[in-house]
Amino acid sequence: MAIATRPRSGHDTMDHPPDEVRVTEHTVHVSLVRPVLYFGVERPVIAFEGTLVAGLLFSVGPHFVTLLVAAVVFVILHPTMVWLTTRDPQVTEVFLRSRGYADYYAPHAAIASSRTPPRVRTSVPRVR
Repeated sequence: MAIATRPRSGHDTMDHPPDEVRVTEHTVHVSLVRPVLYFGVERPVIAFEGTLVAGLLFSVGPHFVTLLVAAVVFVILHPTMVWLTTRDPQVTEVFLRSRGYADYYAPHAAIASSRTPPRVRTSVPRVR
């Protein structure tokens, strides 16, 4: 993968006049842009699956129903999440952020509204 960049100023060397646009390529390793996945899914997803199965097995015990739930998680839920993650590596993050938005926004505001205004969220999440 290569990223094309422009020089900071058009007059950086005497060989290239300022009117000419020169593009240089810098190689970027794929591991710097590839998402980090655990067993094919994001970390919160595998943490949820593992916590659910471990919580059921250790709190209820290895009964038929808990083993059935664990099998459903590993046979149906996990492959489905792997499939969704291959389509969009941030699928759970996008879904959880979308849950905070309203289902319907009125085309215009009322003069006397009894509702509180919706909470404004940034379009780019903050790095913690």
